[in-house]
Amino acid sequence: MRSPPSPAPLLLPLAAGGNREQSDNRRHRSNNHPPMPPSTPTEPTTSLPILQAAPPTPLRGGAEESISTFDIFKIGVGPSSSHTMGPWRAAQLFTAYLAGEGFLSSTVRVRTDLYGSLAKTGKGHGTDLAVILGLSGEDPVTCVVEGLHKRVEAIQAAGRLPLRAGHEVDFDHEADLLFHFDQTLPFHPNGIRFTALLSDGRLVSQIYYSVGGGFVVQENQALTGAHAVKLPFPGATGDAVLQHCRVNNFTLPQLVLANERAWRRDEQIRTGLLNIWREMQRCVYRGCHTGGTLPGGLNVVRRGKTMHDKLMAGRRVDGPGSTLANWLAALRTTRGDFQQTLKWVSTFALAVNEEN
Repeated sequence: MRSPPSPAPLLLPLAAGGNREQSDNRRHRSNNHPPMPPSTPTEPTTSLPILQAAPPTPLRGGAEESISTFDIFKIGVGPSSSHTMGPWRAAQLFTAYLAGEGFLSSTVRVRTDLYGSLAKTGKGHGTDLAVILGLSGEDPVTCVVEGLHKRVEAIQAAGRLPLRAGHEVDFDHEADLLFHFDQTLPFHPNGIRFTALLSDGRLVSQIYYSVGGGFVVQENQALTGAHAVKLPFPGATGDAVLQHCRVNNFTLPQLVLANERAWRRDEQIRTGLLNIWREMQRCVYRGCHTGGTLPGGLNVVRRGKTMHDKLMAGRRVDGPGSTLANWLAALRTTRGDFQQTLKWVSTFALAVNEEN
């Protein structure tokens, strides 16, 4: 599906005058670029075509944007779809915008301003980490989960942020990633603004909103219906879904599959679902085999591994040759009663929780 063409970008002249980012000759500034002006939540921005569909929105003529199973079950990095996945995707959209408009090669610095809930709870949800990783070209679906925090720490220590196509810019975590606890943008509590400083002193700015479920919308994005899909069995209520099942003699999974075919072929659906299932298994596996404390500075001890080891009752599969496959095989030998099964369910749930 092709997106509509981008409108002309917003180019702001570099403001004069001092601000708290100007005075200290930051230790990582290598090119003596001028400071960026202080941000305000009311600065205008231009509209950027969305690259990820928004939640269902009524359109003219009674049509409605539909959500696929793959919009609901997403592979990504937690803990939050709105505060981690959404900002990550927004950062990717901004670098794509810079590249598409020809600004990337002349970008010398990027600042991120977080507003509302993203600012107030962003630290606990890893919003700052997601922004850095998204700007640096990592993808929440395909990235290597192990070592994410260390890669962010390396960027912060070096004072250099890699953008697309090997282009790097100066980066100071304290000055270039700002939390505005007392400001909220007008459209949604989860607002995020990216501003690029160009080598000629101009600024290019875009605002995005993380509206939940990993969905991102750009400020002033028009709802054109470009993402609307006509489903064979639409249902806005539970009663409508059940009526489709009765009339067509469908089970609920059969009904979902029939609707999913509006987007994908059967082999694509099966491959995608199996990929999600495998990632779920890997997440449980990591959580059951990782000890120590949780990130975040509160020194919370991880409990998933302890519970797992106790339930395994001496069946050790976590040595040097351990794999997900032989761990699953060992799990199948741990037969027990219903209470034992519930303990395993609790262990898996806690393991995933701690991974996120």
